[in-house]
Amino acid sequence: MMGRQGGPGMQRILYLYLNTGGGHISGARALKAGMETLFPGQAEGHLLHGYPPRLVLDRLVMEQGYSLAINHFMPGYLLVYKLAEIRPLISLSQETTSQACAGYIASNIRRLGITKVVCLHFILEKAARDAIRQVDPGIPLVTVVMDPFSVPPIWFGVKDQRFCVFSERARQSALAEGIPPDRVRVFPLMLRKEFERPRSPEEVPELKRRYGFHPDRPVLLLAGGGDGLPRSDRIVREALHSGFEGQIAVVCGKNMLLRRRLRELRVRHDARDLKVYGFVDFMADLMALADCVVTKAGPATVMETLALRKPLILSCYVRNQEKGNVQFVTSNKVGWYLTEPADIVGKVREVFASPELRKELADRIADLGIRNGLSDLARHIFSL
Repeated sequence: MMGRQGGPGMQRILYLYLNTGGGHISGARALKAGMETLFPGQAEGHLLHGYPPRLVLDRLVMEQGYSLAINHFMPGYLLVYKLAEIRPLISLSQETTSQACAGYIASNIRRLGITKVVCLHFILEKAARDAIRQVDPGIPLVTVVMDPFSVPPIWFGVKDQRFCVFSERARQSALAEGIPPDRVRVFPLMLRKEFERPRSPEEVPELKRRYGFHPDRPVLLLAGGGDGLPRSDRIVREALHSGFEGQIAVVCGKNMLLRRRLRELRVRHDARDLKVYGFVDFMADLMALADCVVTKAGPATVMETLALRKPLILSCYVRNQEKGNVQFVTSNKVGWYLTEPADIVGKVREVFASPELRKELADRIADLGIRNGLSDLARHIFSL
């Protein structure tokens, strides 16, 4: 079988994820790629969606329900989040998932000859632990806690494993849930390689030309993950109605309704400086050429924007789950949290008009010492 190729010292690592937001699958992909780059011929990764393909309805409820709730019915999401802090319900939800998924995960561990399991979603932790017990209790289980600051207790419901977290605050949350200190390690947040280095002033105009922007005029980027930035059409409408002087790029992801609305705005206003994208594989370039970024407070997006030293405006966040990310940005004075389109457009104008403000922000971001923790994390997991 393909998964069993390689020498006897080969580590075959299973990365378990769900598609509730883009961070889990993108984190799994980044970790797999980083591990195989650092340890060629010694590490072989396999990505696995934790739900069996036959559980179509379960997948739909878990993944599409999450997307619908955070974008269209926040009270429903907040209720679920609060329920996830109740210990008996944590155990029940993880036990139910284990009953549905552990056998499927165990069959893949056997089929691929897996020697280590990395879990990137809290709902799969018990299923992963039970699957390992069915195959070989000696297989290590490591959970990478993808929420860096605001970490619900459900992440730490399965105690007999190791945890990798992305802040001291998250480590303290683990300890408060009874996880032994030697089972929790703190790392800088993972970044995709293309976000590691800020672009030089000479590189930015060339990037703008490559993507059809005027090299000497500022660019505003609106982006917010796989579903696009909520209400970004309202921000664009405000900009166009108020005679916005800059160029605008909007990434809509798979949100076809948002894309259609923005295209209609472009036609209605003859907005030749507005570019509308669907899903893109060149987000790092768009961020690098932008003079200001408006986005939601997802941890990966926030850290990637700051790593490129770009002025950052957060226009929304998932309540509770992403609140800590907003606090990180605002308390360190490296960006703003603004919700009204007029306020956002006004702040963007201020950023565009002031080289001094942009330099001040870039210096503050540099002082944070943001670096890519991917290599450190991969080495740690490989060593277990």
